[in-house]
Amino acid sequence: MPLKDLREKYAASKSRQAINAAIRAECAGGTQILDALEKVDCARADAIGRGVTAPETLLRCLAHVRAARDACEDAIRERYGMPPRQAEA
Repeated sequence: MPLKDLREKYAASKSRQAINAAIRAECAGGTQILDALEKVDCARADAIGRGVTAPETLLRCLAHVRAARDACEDAIRERYGMPPRQAEA
């Protein structure tokens, strides 16, 4: 299923929204992974906003949660015949 069909299936106007909706609906623990990613990323942004370096444990946590999200996204892309994701820089 191409990305256009995925966006229609999950009533999402953007690719990221469609993929995240598919992760929540089709990946075991997908909702928890995306919720954790949001919370950890907000904590990191808050630390930056306060002008402090985010704690190393927070950064490691963020890396692990992003890896879990990326694994889910890879599974969705493979399941729907989409091209592989572009690695974040």
